[in-house]
This record gives sequence, C-alpha cells and structure tokens, in this order.
Amino acid sequence: MTTFLFSGDFAAAPDCPEQPAAVQLTPLAQNTLLALDDSNRHHEQRWALECVLQQEIFNVESHRQGGPPLPTPNDPRLLAMLDLMLRDPASQHQLGELARHIGATERILQRLISSELAVTFTQWRTLIRVLMSLGSLADGRSVTATAHRCGFASTSAYIAAFRRIMHQTPGAYTNAAASP
Repeated sequence: MTTFLFSGDFAAAPDCPEQPAAVQLTPLAQNTLLALDDSNRHHEQRWALECVLQQEIFNVESHRQGGPPLPTPNDPRLLAMLDLMLRDPASQHQLGELARHIGATERILQRLISSELAVTFTQWRTLIRVLMSLGSLADGRSVTATAHRCGFASTSAYIAAFRRIMHQTPGAYTNAAASP
C-alpha cells in the first residue's frame, strides 16, 4: 500500500475527506500519480493531471475502502510520529522509543494523543495498522501475510482487531469488496 498526503489546493478539493481515508486507486489514478511524480512537468500539465486525479479519487465513492476515519493530529510531534507509523506499520517500537526518535518525552506524547485524538497510543497504532491492512488485502495478500506485514503478533490478533474496528473479519471484508 502506498500512502499519499495531499495538502494545499489539492487537499481543498470539495470532495477531499477531512480525515485520512483508504481508497482503491483506478488504473488511471495510478498512472496519473506516476505522471505527477515527474518534476519536469510544466505548471499547466501538473494542474491538468491534478484535476484528473481529484476526479478519480475524490468523486468516485465506489473506490472508498471504508473503515473509520483515522484521527489526525495537529501537533507537529504527533504528525512526525504518524508519519513513522504509516511508513512502517509493522514496527514494534514502543511509545518511548518513538518519543526519543522525534525528540519528545513519552509523557508529553501520551498527553497529546489523549487530548488531540481521544484514544490511547495502542488504540491509535492498532487503528493505523488495520487501516493500512486494507491496501494489503485489496492487493490480494492473504490474511496471515497481511497480519504480519502490518505488525500484528499473530493472525488471530489481527482478525480480532480488524473485527473490533471494521465490524467484520478480514475474510468477510475481502469477499464483500470482491463481489459486484
């Protein structure tokens, strides 16, 4: 699964979700993202490609993969921590290790997570992992491979977390997504 964070005018699109959301990219959206990665494109070309991408991603509800919104922090320290967790959802780093990595204390991060996100660190990390797993399942990976790829200690722990958050098992989710 690839993660993109949109900002500026792109994030201001009328149908852009306010919270991070998992989406199933169409082939057109995938190729448009590749084209946007070319830094030699002129401003007018980039604008046209961004318009296509906005249409493909934000205006086609059928591509949404579902799941609850991911609480997004405002504090730069929490944003740095979110970035680390999105880059490596399988990381087993504890809050103290992440705190040291971003130059904060564990207690400050606990307070920030609680006040800004209204969840615990463990709940936030589990939600991130389950939402990141949606892309792995959509790519056709098995439930077991997805569980390990997203940092769950076991397949049963992944299924339990997935059921708690998504209100269905990963298998049922995959089957529902595959049916027309």
